[in-house]
Amino acid sequence: MVQYKGFDSAACADNMAQFEVLVNDWLRQHHLHIRLMTQSARGEHVVVSFLYEDGEDTQRPAARASMSPEMFDSQDDDEEYGVETPDDGGLPEAELPY
Repeated sequence: MVQYKGFDSAACADNMAQFEVLVNDWLRQHHLHIRLMTQSARGEHVVVSFLYEDGEDTQRPAARASMSPEMFDSQDDDEEYGVETPDDGGLPEAELPY
C-alpha cells in the first residue's frame, strides 16, 4: 500500500544538519521502497515529502518485475507477439473505384 510521509524543517528550527539526520534516520530505519520524493518551500521552511510502499509490496522493482525463463521458450511463435513475418503477404489488393 502506498503511504505518505512529510518532513518540515521547522521541526528542527531550520537547522539543515539536524533536518538531514531526521530524514536519513527515518530512511535507514524503515528500508522502504520510495516511489516519489519532492522538496518544496513553505514560507521560509523546507518540506520534503515521500510516497513509499508499505507492507509486502516493499520488494525491489527488479524482483517484482522478474520474468520466468518460460517467457522466452517460444521465440518462434512471432504471431503470438504481434510480429509480422515477411511472407504474410501484407494487405489484400483492392480495386479502386475509377
